[in-house]
Amino acid sequence: ADWLPFAGLAVFLLGYVHVLYMFYTRYKAFKVLTYGRIIEAFVLNSFTIIFWFTGAWAMLIGMLLAQIAVLLFYFKKFKKFNFNHSNKIDFVSVAKEHSNYPKYNILLGFLDMFQSQSGVLLGTILFQSAILGLYGFSMRILQVPLWLIMRPVSHVFFSRASEYYRENKPIFPLVSKIILTAFLLAIPFFLILVFFGADLFA
Repeated sequence: ADWLPFAGLAVFLLGYVHVLYMFYTRYKAFKVLTYGRIIEAFVLNSFTIIFWFTGAWAMLIGMLLAQIAVLLFYFKKFKKFNFNHSNKIDFVSVAKEHSNYPKYNILLGFLDMFQSQSGVLLGTILFQSAILGLYGFSMRILQVPLWLIMRPVSHVFFSRASEYYRENKPIFPLVSKIILTAFLLAIPFFLILVFFGADLFA
């Protein structure tokens, strides 16, 4: 309940960062995105450690400051892109043209979030907080290889996908190639976890 006043600010920052993230992806500014991720991770973890004495508030403070830091960095790099500002954008027409996106993506996003968080939410009924804490910590560690693989791959995918769409090319071959590439990149990480996961977590 104490965190609810920060919900609007958090959603605004995350949304704005994501918009600029997609912008830089479209223009293949992968170097900007890489530095942005480094800044975000550094600020988040640094302030979480610095404000450890505040308990869970440290995570909220770190997340908000990390989004502000990466947003300022994206804005600073934005001026390097030259645009013709004489052409005004009809935002209403653009919104109508892409109105199907939120219709499908909101449900998909909700199901994805429920799938990843349902274990913790339902676990509060059956397990103690210490066990849930270890479970959540383990899940974060397990997701690191996925993020390391999928972040760079997604940069390339979104950029290529937008090009294919503009040129009216079929996107299925690109999706198939990305899935195969991600699968091959992930195999070493998951083999290590399968054979040595118990010892590593112990």
